[in-house]
Amino acid sequence: MAVNAVRIVRQVTLPLLALIAALSAYAQTAAAPAPAQPAPAAMRAWKEGLTFKDEIARDPAITSRLSPEKLAQAFDYTRQLANVDAIFTRVLGE
Repeated sequence: MAVNAVRIVRQVTLPLLALIAALSAYAQTAAAPAPAQPAPAAMRAWKEGLTFKDEIARDPAITSRLSPEKLAQAFDYTRQLANVDAIFTRVLGE
């Protein structure tokens, strides 16, 4: 079975990291929803099949607390893939 690490990082890891960053920034205000309530951008992206990064970038509640640089950093997969070859070599023994 071939593992497409880039696809996994793009579709799973990065949205989770971005959601964590967005929720952390969002939760620092008194107007933040209760922790059980997801960020509106995340739910909109999930329900409507939209791009999570684009929805986050359009949400003023998030962009007022996260700079464009921080948002771009959350979706940059370079750091997450830096050691992917070493990890797969160690796990698969190749």
